[in-house]
Amino acid sequence: MWLLGRNARSTAGQSSHDVKKSVRLRAMPRGRFELVVSGSLVLPDGRLMDGDLGVDEGRIAAIAEPGALTGDERIEAGRHLVLPGVVDAHVHTRSEPAEGLTRATTAAAAGGVTTIVDMPYDDPTPITNVGAFIQKTEAVCREAITDVALWATIAKTGGLDEIEELVSAGACGFKVSTFETHPVRFPRIPDGELYLAMQRIHAAGSLIAFHAENDDIVRRLGARLAADGRSDASAHAAGRPPVTETEAVGRALELALATGARTHIVHATLQRSFERAATARTPPRRPACTTSSWTRASSCVRAFA
Repeated sequence: MWLLGRNARSTAGQSSHDVKKSVRLRAMPRGRFELVVSGSLVLPDGRLMDGDLGVDEGRIAAIAEPGALTGDERIEAGRHLVLPGVVDAHVHTRSEPAEGLTRATTAAAAGGVTTIVDMPYDDPTPITNVGAFIQKTEAVCREAITDVALWATIAKTGGLDEIEELVSAGACGFKVSTFETHPVRFPRIPDGELYLAMQRIHAAGSLIAFHAENDDIVRRLGARLAADGRSDASAHAAGRPPVTETEAVGRALELALATGARTHIVHATLQRSFERAATARTPPRRPACTTSSWTRASSCVRAFA
């Protein structure tokens, strides 16, 4: 994952007891940390603890009683809450050019978000090649005030050879869509291209994220609603019945199972989508038919055809 900056990362998900036991005290020379923050620490189990938090090499490295740690820099937070920074994994800083990296990361920092993961659908052209990716990382260095990781994407066709180079350059994953928002900036990737891309993404050790909507159903219903003069806000929902999401989610999951690619479904809204994802994560049962039994069955079909 491409990360810029030096914000501390947390040991979230552990109990306070586990945190104290598992945190490795990576003290700097002279037994000092780079940064010590003293205040009301919010621990992973939800408890508050007055204490010191030590940061070393950009990571939370120690939790201790008040006054126990020393550092090159010390922040006295008083009664303010001290929490790990939030990671927002789904941000579009350049889909609207007037927003941009500086405004987006400033707003993120104001809300306690210290890392954003930015989507690749920049206007006017998406991040589909290494040249565009490097230019964007340079812009991040100039303009962002928080840590930033970057998604890449693939072109509608003909962009598969860029996958490995984008992974090597630091792309944290690949965002794709089964719905065509824009033919160049945010295209629908054909199923065959997705299958081949996911094979290569899996081989490269990366992951893929899906905007999952059935393009054909949405467009057909949208055209019918437009013909009826519907332009109200509720027409958006009327043109997207549940099947437009669940079918596309199922397709993405089948491609994931077929290719082995780690797969993430973004902004799912329906319980059935989550149920399908949970089922896909369940280890498969032994097949009912072996290859030899299928061969015998197909021979029987040919014999009686």
